[in-house]
Amino acid sequence: MSLTVNSGASTAPIATTTTKDTTANDLSEQFLKMLVAQMQNQDPMNPMDNAQLTSQLAQISTVNGISSLNDTVAGLGSNLAGMQSMQAAALVGRDVEVPGKTLVLEEDSTVRGGFDVPYAVENAKLTIANADGAVVYTSDMGKTKAGTTHFDWDGKDSDGNQLPPGTYTFDVQLTASGVTGAATTLSTVTVQSIQPGAAGTRVIDKGGNQYNMSAVRQIS
Repeated sequence: MSLTVNSGASTAPIATTTTKDTTANDLSEQFLKMLVAQMQNQDPMNPMDNAQLTSQLAQISTVNGISSLNDTVAGLGSNLAGMQSMQAAALVGRDVEVPGKTLVLEEDSTVRGGFDVPYAVENAKLTIANADGAVVYTSDMGKTKAGTTHFDWDGKDSDGNQLPPGTYTFDVQLTASGVTGAATTLSTVTVQSIQPGAAGTRVIDKGGNQYNMSAVRQIS
């Protein structure tokens, strides 16, 4: 068997609803109607003074400005969502690295995995299991520097026998100063399609697993 190690620092349909938007002009018209009604019904003995009128007109300008700002922000949000979907579409057919424990072994090929090391450790132990949970391969990688470490597995078990294509899982245990803990693991998956949504764009791998665009760590 062989393992190449590279260490270095480093969904359901969305329901939509239709609402009637209130524009800045609508708000201004409503405000003016209220102001005119107030002036028509004011006490003749105590009419609105110039300061009050100026204040009311200033409020119209403020409401108008806030509404316009809201429209601008909404437009920017829509444009950003569209740009993210276009960027995600360019990932279809490419390999990306995301948090996960999966290794998809294909015929006559190696498969890449990775893990994060928060600080230098004395040993990093890799364990790979098949779909039934049986351990098929283990490797003590020894001292490992802080950062992200990648490995390429050739699909052979600990005795050097070639294993069949399929989905495997892996785990990495880090040991430092006599204390052992699990590392954050990273899977390399092939993007099959994308799915835009209100919560953001998701990428979908060949196995149907979905990941947020923000979860993509690396593109290859």
